[in-house]
Amino acid sequence: NTIQVPYHMRKWIGYVLFAVVLYPHITYLLRDDVEEVVQWTIADQLPRLRYTSNCTMTTCLDVRRVGGTGRLRVWLQPVVKMRDEKGSLLTPLPSREFMQLRDVIASSEWTTVDEKEATLVVPGVDFLNQERFEGDSLRVVYDRLKEKYDRRMIIYSFHGRKLSEDTAVIASAQPVSSRFRRDFDVSLPVWRGDVSIEEKNIGMKHKKVDSIDGDDMNEIGLLILQLDDVENGLDTRIREAHTGLENVVWMRRCQAEIVGDLCDESGRQWSYEEALGTADFVLISDDLPAYDRLLIDGLRAGMIPIIVAPSYVLPFEEKIDWSRFSLSLLSLTHLKGAMEGLREDDARMEEMRRQGGRMYTTYFSRLESIVTSSLRLIESRLVPHRQWTYERWNGDEIELTLDLPYLASEEIQAVAVVMEEEREISGVKYLLESKRIDRVIVVGKEGGGDGEERISHWILPSAPDPTLSLMMRLLKNPSQVFLLLRGAADDDGERMRMDPPRIERAMMIWRTTPTGAVFVVNAEGRVLGVVVHKAILDWSVRHSQQLQQVEEWSYDSLVDRLAAAAVVKMVVGERVGPPGTDQLPSLPTALSAVPRV
Repeated sequence: NTIQVPYHMRKWIGYVLFAVVLYPHITYLLRDDVEEVVQWTIADQLPRLRYTSNCTMTTCLDVRRVGGTGRLRVWLQPVVKMRDEKGSLLTPLPSREFMQLRDVIASSEWTTVDEKEATLVVPGVDFLNQERFEGDSLRVVYDRLKEKYDRRMIIYSFHGRKLSEDTAVIASAQPVSSRFRRDFDVSLPVWRGDVSIEEKNIGMKHKKVDSIDGDDMNEIGLLILQLDDVENGLDTRIREAHTGLENVVWMRRCQAEIVGDLCDESGRQWSYEEALGTADFVLISDDLPAYDRLLIDGLRAGMIPIIVAPSYVLPFEEKIDWSRFSLSLLSLTHLKGAMEGLREDDARMEEMRRQGGRMYTTYFSRLESIVTSSLRLIESRLVPHRQWTYERWNGDEIELTLDLPYLASEEIQAVAVVMEEEREISGVKYLLESKRIDRVIVVGKEGGGDGEERISHWILPSAPDPTLSLMMRLLKNPSQVFLLLRGAADDDGERMRMDPPRIERAMMIWRTTPTGAVFVVNAEGRVLGVVVHKAILDWSVRHSQQLQQVEEWSYDSLVDRLAAAAVVKMVVGERVGPPGTDQLPSLPTALSAVPRV
């Protein structure tokens, strides 16, 4: 006998069986990463990784891949499993934090799905905690990855120092200054888990701390937090350093019977979070355990770090100005004097707390901020016109942003500004004939001469200009690239003319650094001309509320005034002679340390 199954039931049974069969394949295709199993045989002689101490972006990285897009591009290698000849797994299982990091990069502005386009490759191996690799598997795994992605890798690591840096960019939360390559590696903060704005505990007022005997309340205190045992003699050195300071709270792990708590020298118990709220200052010493963790937690709690850690590379110190919210000392012997000097300035302490809280929230509190800041820092090394300004990195309000598009076209034009010198403007005719110059601005007296009708704008050096401060903020920015073009004096020894070869050279240099400016100076150091990118002037005019409020708004005239005002300030605004002399105009401040080219 056969059982008759209704058609509609057979149809649903078929759907279910079909779904069961295809489910593994569908989930595989929908995965963010595809696992690649690599059989790897450990050789008798393990590969020896070498430390390349002189790596820079141009010597150890394949920077040619930037040229196609004018941007840093990052490709995520699919998650990889590597096994030895016995089938034992060499790579640790991907952690939740590692997958979060990959998600951040995948959704960032630098991600690419084209491996060939990528400047950097993030390996599909979890290096966040190097201690998870057993034996020599870390070296084996790295060597295998290097075979495929040499001069293209970036490795993120929050814990461990086993990895011997080779040609990979190491973004580490535990860098050592003696092995840190400052133009290549990136120093990260210790990630303490994402903290929302509601959860963070940043106090902007003076803290109150119980004195050791608990009889009264005092305003200023230094927290010394010792989470584990330290070397012999450190206690003595620290105690000698803070002798004479009031309200120093020293906490250590409590006795074995009190698990998880801290105890001060009077025996009072504290939780870790309570300890962070006891003082205005916290000592960060590389002789104390977990000092890198304490630094970030101290900023979260609104404390001012006193840093005595010569072997430590501060997170993002290449861009973040740590002197605005911490004190860095060469040794413990300076501890007392530094604290006594700072505690006399309440306004400065409040500003340091505020700035520290801002930097913590912006760069240290979330994994997304840590990862994107590291990629932005690397891109600024590779692509000058993509770099952020000092003000933008450090949270200051500014009106100008130099986040310009890629500029590499032959059609790009410039604004040339020249100074009149004894009514004879050398080289103007060559500028007027150049197809790359959009307009020529002359700073000096109006007068006759060849090509006067083709000159876009004249301005008297003594004429006031409301746009002066705005343009100067752009040109004096320390994060920009300024190039100084010098030449020998003429036979009369008095003047360097802007001849065609020199103008062409200035244009060539300017095209490689479009966010900066090229200054032409004579043998005496006087600025004769400057080439500024038209896109910078255009952007600053269109986005400046200050300029928008100027009566009788005229875009073209304001662009002219903007460039001319900058040269007026640079050439006639200050002098370089001894006090009381006014013979020679100074070079712009930003140019003072630039070598001759």
